[in-house]
Amino acid sequence: MANSWLKLYHETLNDPKMGTMTDHLYRRTIELFLLAGQENRDGLLPPLPQIAWALRTTVNDVTLCLQELSELGIISKLPDGSWMVTHFADRQNSNLSGAERVAKLREKRAESYTCNADDVTPVTQMLTQDVTETKRAESYESPKNVTVDKDKDKDKEEDKDKEKDLINKAAEAAARGRSSKSRYTPDQPEFWQRAFGPEADRAKAFSTASGIVPIGTEFGRWQKDLRDFSEAGISISQMTRAVEKVRKEGRYPIKAPGTVLTVARNLAAAPAAAKTNADYLEELEWEGCNE
Repeated sequence: MANSWLKLYHETLNDPKMGTMTDHLYRRTIELFLLAGQENRDGLLPPLPQIAWALRTTVNDVTLCLQELSELGIISKLPDGSWMVTHFADRQNSNLSGAERVAKLREKRAESYTCNADDVTPVTQMLTQDVTETKRAESYESPKNVTVDKDKDKDKEEDKDKEKDLINKAAEAAARGRSSKSRYTPDQPEFWQRAFGPEADRAKAFSTASGIVPIGTEFGRWQKDLRDFSEAGISISQMTRAVEKVRKEGRYPIKAPGTVLTVARNLAAAPAAAKTNADYLEELEWEGCNE
């Protein structure tokens, strides 16, 4: 279970890297810290579409901010393409007691990051968990766990060395290719096909229009919602138009396909005469892109 709070150090006020940021980038930095804490994966951030949804912005805005922060050393891009807050684990876990370290280790072992499409767990995430858990277990079991300040400094140096080893191992794993159990990401057609079968095109279209990617238990809800669209005779173009309508009006957030079902029903029930030429062109353009 992730903590409901985050450590933010006073030195942030006097950090030149933070002080010279634009207000927009400063806000994004704090929001990314909070997302990393919410993910509870030692600083690893969720995929770009999920970050964009959580911050109610676009993938392009998130990408630009991540690139700027990576140049400052605040954010790091891993070999598998994922992003993480640099030294997040060191700063957040620096004062844990032995009992707290064991409790956190047990939580890590009890949690998993899976979906119905397949076990979509990045290689770097697994390596991060393995290295971190081994380090904490060894630290707790050792009689030298209670040390003076100079021993803490030594531990930090060792952590940095292990972080470098982690990145090297991730690069080696990526070079060896996929394991025997294939893992897919939302940018691959196999992800949608394995998760939603005949509703794969509809699921991908909704994700593209809304900027949302399903994770964990959300797959079951998406499958049910998408079946409702099919049974109601609502086309993919009508569904995506409903998404755009809800987003434009801004009356409520879109969390799953079912959020826009009522609006899509109304669009589908509208008399043909009420449709404009632009509506027909939009539908033809969408259908042509999916042939």
